[in-house]
Amino acid sequence: GIPSSTEVDRDDSAAYSVRAAGPLAPGVAAEQYVLADGPDVRGVATAACTGPTREHWFVGAESAVGERGRLVLANPSDTPAVVSV
Repeated sequence: GIPSSTEVDRDDSAAYSVRAAGPLAPGVAAEQYVLADGPDVRGVATAACTGPTREHWFVGAESAVGERGRLVLANPSDTPAVVSV
């Protein structure tokens, strides 16, 4: 395999899959970022993409009065997902 990277410039909250084959497959990695530049929310957030799990805890959400956060969830499978936030 040949290492590569792809930038996706879309704003539709679509789900993407990353698949790897060959000798570089064990080192495959994906990352996502969000740039918010609005009147109420401003900043950059990045997160490494991990494999699917039955349970996940998110760390780092702002909890001060008047602060806002954004959480985008995607289910790329046909099986329904149940989420508690």
